[in-house]
This record gives sequence, C-alpha cells and structure tokens, in this order.
Amino acid sequence: MSKVNMFTTDSETSYFSRLRPGKKAFIGIEDGDSYNLQINAVTESKLVYLERVPGLEFSVGQIVNLWIISFDALYNYTLRFEKFESANLIFSMTGEVDRVQRRFHIREFIYGTVDFTTLKIDKVEMLYEYRSMIMGNNLSNLKLENQGKIINISGGGFLFQFDEEINSRDYIVGVLNLIDRSFPFMGQVIRTNNDTGHYGIKLIFISNEEREFIIHKIFELHRKYIGVLKKEKKDE
Repeated sequence: MSKVNMFTTDSETSYFSRLRPGKKAFIGIEDGDSYNLQINAVTESKLVYLERVPGLEFSVGQIVNLWIISFDALYNYTLRFEKFESANLIFSMTGEVDRVQRRFHIREFIYGTVDFTTLKIDKVEMLYEYRSMIMGNNLSNLKLENQGKIINISGGGFLFQFDEEINSRDYIVGVLNLIDRSFPFMGQVIRTNNDTGHYGIKLIFISNEEREFIIHKIFELHRKYIGVLKKEKKDE
C-alpha cells in the first residue's frame, strides 16, 4: 500500500480521472459503517459531489475515506466534508490517496465453488440466448456436470481450480457458490495453466445486483485487511 499526495505527483491526472461522475464508490466513516454512493460530479476546484441519502449526516470538516475499486487496484481518497446542497454531499479533496496493488487484493480470501459446463459458441445468437437464461436465473435445462474450487474473485472475473483440461477462449456457464449466496453466470476462459489446473474466467453475463454483491464483499474484506495492516504498523 502506497500513500501519495495526488496534487504533487505526475500521476494527478490518473488519480483525478478515476473519480468519474456516475461511478459507484464506497464511503467509509472511521470506526463506523460504509455506504455505497454514486459520484454525481467532480469539479476543477477539487470538489466531489456524492449522492445524498437519508440518515447519512456529516459535520463540517469531518474527514472520511472514499474507496474506488478499479481493474488494477483499490484507491482510498481522503476527503473533507464541506456542506450539504440539495441532493448532494459536497467534499473537498485533501490530496491524500492510498493505492493498494491488485496483486495484494484480499479477494484471495473469498472462497467458494463453481458448478459449470463448457460451451462452444459459434453464433452470436447463442450468446444472447444464454444471456437471457442468466438474467432470468433459469439454468434448469443445463446439465452442470463439473465443479471447481474458486481461488479468488473480483467484479470482473475469477480464478478457479479444476482437475480436467479446459481450452483457452472456451465459454462456460454455471452457478457461482459464494459465502451465503449462489447465482448464475456466463464467462470465457482467458487464462489457462493445465499444469496446476488453474483457469482465469472473465465474467461476461452476470446480473448487476450480483456483481455489486461481489464488489461489496471484496470492499468489506479490504477494510478489514487495511485495518490489520494499520494495527501491525502501530504495534511495531
């Protein structure tokens, strides 16, 4: 984990561009709950407008953490609350950003199984057919004869272990069994290691609700993980 001041580095544009209007982010209150809010606007004067939700109150000057989960890393922006305005919570940026590399992602502690079958897709129409099945949560006509062990997962895909060989670029459809929840998906094999039986899957079709569930679980574990790191550092 590396902390930088986004206003004094060459990467300011990169850090700033991740705060995009319409993007969902998590706001964390010290020693409190977290909330999944939408970014409504970001101004050139470094103000961040977040959607206002009933019951969520802040005091002027209060410091909070805004978490953005992206493809390559987790970003933690330190913000200062300024004021309420209509349907917005307005925060100013302090410039501080913590960046956690994806390779250290706590997602590795999310375990489960995947029941699936492999598919050969040779027509675009077949993709739409399976998409309808996934979104309608109707896989009753499919025989899911295989089961693998999930090694890690993110909102965009997962890595799992399976004893038999699977070809790269094959499609798979099935059910992800995670924690206390199971849901259908369709994905494509984008990485293979037949020696270890590890296969990387890109999620193609999955409901937005289930994707948010995955991301939220990852975020919760990230907060616990970062809390442990801070405690270890304090105890040194």
